[in-house]
Amino acid sequence: MIAWLVTRLGVTLSPLSIGLSNGSRLEIDAASDDPPILCESWAHQGELSSAHQRELLSKAFKLVAARRLKGDHHRLILLLGSDDVAQHIQSGDGWHAAALAVEDIEILVAELDQRARDNMPLPH
Repeated sequence: MIAWLVTRLGVTLSPLSIGLSNGSRLEIDAASDDPPILCESWAHQGELSSAHQRELLSKAFKLVAARRLKGDHHRLILLLGSDDVAQHIQSGDGWHAAALAVEDIEILVAELDQRARDNMPLPH
């Protein structure tokens, strides 16, 4: 999925590890300083359980935290492997969609062939 994003944006992206004051690390799936991009990817396919929703929102919050640590000018991308997941997280009048919009988190869905989708994680 990250390779798809690299091709789509025409940028080089690499994993990023940010040291925190408590000694822990914030690990970001893909990042670039020029242009400033922070990206978390989530390949899940199928229905979302409440645990899946929390995991996805955790990734979004990680992006927000990383942007604050790196500088507020970074573009935030939540890269998904499924249109259904994107539609679920962006739809309705719930707080999830509103919070993503407030934080300017872009939702992109990787255009993957069926073989790649078949190898994505299924719900537990």
